[in-house]
Amino acid sequence: MNLLNNFGQLARYLTDKPMMELDKQIALVQHWLSQHEGWLLVLDNVEPEVNWRAIWLDTMRGQVLLTSRASVIDEGVHSLDLDKMSVDDSRDMILRRVLKKQSLRNVDAADKDAAQALAILLDGLPLALSQACAYIQQTKCGIAAYVQLYEAEGYKLMRQRGKVSEHEHPEPVATTWKLSYQKLQAENPATIELLKLCAFLDADEIPEEIFSQEYESLAFNDMLGSIQNFSLLQRKTENKMLSMHRLVQADIRADLSPEQQQKYGLQAVRLLAAVFTYEPNNIDTWSKPERLLASSLKLSEWINQLQFEIEESSLLLNQLAFYLDEVKANYSQALPLYERSLAIFRSVFDDNHPSVKTVKSNYEGCLRDFEQDIV
Repeated sequence: MNLLNNFGQLARYLTDKPMMELDKQIALVQHWLSQHEGWLLVLDNVEPEVNWRAIWLDTMRGQVLLTSRASVIDEGVHSLDLDKMSVDDSRDMILRRVLKKQSLRNVDAADKDAAQALAILLDGLPLALSQACAYIQQTKCGIAAYVQLYEAEGYKLMRQRGKVSEHEHPEPVATTWKLSYQKLQAENPATIELLKLCAFLDADEIPEEIFSQEYESLAFNDMLGSIQNFSLLQRKTENKMLSMHRLVQADIRADLSPEQQQKYGLQAVRLLAAVFTYEPNNIDTWSKPERLLASSLKLSEWINQLQFEIEESSLLLNQLAFYLDEVKANYSQALPLYERSLAIFRSVFDDNHPSVKTVKSNYEGCLRDFEQDIV
C-alpha cells in the first residue's frame, strides 16, 4: 500500500486539479508516463513482497530503477549486486559529509586518519556511514571522538541516528536489521539460528560445508533464499562461500545473552571441528583446511575471549595449529594455538591421556622448528 500511496502522490506534481481518490491519482500518473519519454522513475527500498508491477503499464516509455535488499525482485528485471564501499570511498564520503567540502586537498591529516579509521570500523556499509556522519554533524563531536566512542559503545551507537534530511533513510541501521530479523523469524525460524552461528565465524569466508551435518541441502537452500531477501547474508555460488557484514555479526552477538553466546559459539566450534580434517602428507587434501582457515582462526579468538573450554575446542585448536605448523610452516602463529589447546585438554584430562600427549608432542616439535627458524 505504501508503494501505491507514494506513486499516487506523484499526481500532485503532474496536475493542479483538486485532490482525487487514490486509484484516480495512480491512473493519472500512469497516463502521464505513457505519454512522455526520457523519464526515470526510482523505486527505493522495495520490499520482497511488494508487487511493483501493479503500477506498471506496457505503454510506459521510460526507465525504472529499483533498489532493494532482496536478492531477486522480478525475473524480468536486470539486476546488479552492489558490494560494500571501499575504504577509500568510505573515508572520502565521511570527510565530505562531516567537513562539508567537495575538495579534500587541504584536509587536515588528523581528520584523514580519523576518517580512515572510521571507514575501516564501519566496513563500507553505506547506511552505517550515513548514520555516523549524521550523528557527528548533529553532536559536533568530531570524527576522532566518534571513533573512540564507537570503539567503546558501538552497539549503542548503531541504535542512534542524528537528524537527517527528508531524503535520507530515517531509521538507525540496527532498527532496519531488527525489522528484518522479525520478518525472518515469522517466515522461517531456523534462519535466525543459522545467522547466530555465522556471527561467530569469519565475516568474509564462511564455507558452506561447515553446516553440512547440521542441515539437509533443501532446507539449507530454503534458509539462504529467505536470508538473502534481506541482505543479511550473501552466498557466493562459484566457491560455496557465505559472507556476513561485520556490523551485522556484531549486532547479532550484542543481542545474545552470555548463555546464548556460549550456546551458539560452542555449536560453531563443534561444527567446524567435525569438518576440519585432512591428510598432512597428501597435498590433494590441503584445500579443505585452507577453505576453513579464516573461520577457524576467528573461532580461536572466541575460544579465548569467551572461554569455550570443551574437548572440541581443544581438538579444533590442535588441528588448526598442526596445519599452520606442518603445512604452512607458520610456527609463530601455531605455537599459541598449541598452548591453548594443551591448556584446555589438561583441564579435562590428566597428563597421561593420549590427547594431552599428542598436543604436547606437536607443541614441542613446533617449538624446535621455530627456534631453528630464527637462528
